[in-house]
Amino acid sequence: MLSSLRLVRAMAVAAMAVLVMAVMAVLVPGTPSVAVETPSPVPSTASPEATETAEAAVSPETGDCWAYGFRAAVAATGTVPVQRPVPCGSDHTATTLAVGGLAAYADGHLLALDAPAVQADAARSCEATFDDRVGGTERTRSLTLLRPVWVLPSFEAYLEGASWFRCDVVLLGREGRLAPLPGGIRGALDGAAVPPRRVGRCSTGVPGAERSREVVCSRAHRWRAVAAVPVAPAGARGEQASYPGRGAVAATTRTACERVAQREQGTVRFRYSAQFPSRGEWNDGRRLGTCWLPSR
Repeated sequence: MLSSLRLVRAMAVAAMAVLVMAVMAVLVPGTPSVAVETPSPVPSTASPEATETAEAAVSPETGDCWAYGFRAAVAATGTVPVQRPVPCGSDHTATTLAVGGLAAYADGHLLALDAPAVQADAARSCEATFDDRVGGTERTRSLTLLRPVWVLPSFEAYLEGASWFRCDVVLLGREGRLAPLPGGIRGALDGAAVPPRRVGRCSTGVPGAERSREVVCSRAHRWRAVAAVPVAPAGARGEQASYPGRGAVAATTRTACERVAQREQGTVRFRYSAQFPSRGEWNDGRRLGTCWLPSR
């Protein structure tokens, strides 16, 4: 799933070079998704100008809930209509963690909505907001299917003066779907070594196997991600570290996961599965291996 979502991001970036998109998204651990709204079809009795002005006047609020789907979260073609929030007591797939203001001007000039400075500012803000509001550490967050999504107004609304961006959180479900977002997301990972089942990362079979699918742990599953382990060489500093090679990364991850399995299962004979970053994932900033154990 993660590699396919990374491909979606690459396609979205390529599309942005050609047109001003209304919705983009990236659902990769540690990388916020971005969605830009497009106006809904306008009834024959309303003018496009009136619709755009109305949209510009409507600003989202922290705590709003939304019922968009996976395609809306990763769309890069500007085909997703503007949506209105839904009651948080009903089923919903996203919650707004924060609302911020776009860095829309430089040297007194309005920047394009897809300008790197505009995009990067919203992305950095939403990534930090996600980390702070969900809680936990980088390791525990990697053991969940929670992902940050940042949403921009439509291009038309932006030109009419809408300068907000919103930071949403979503929960990945089965491949190609978002799961209903449970309550109590704020601080859900604080003090937790392993995330709660309602947001945890599980698998229907041996992780990485052809027919296995990652699912939230509240659904039927056979394996659960229980630990994230650093795989960078000792002394290497974050982004400065070059990829150690597949063999070295695999060996480091397996050794760490063996210790986790032995500790958790308490026997001489134990089962585990280890996943480690590829070179491409490493270059994208993923420096953690994942240890999986059979569910009890």
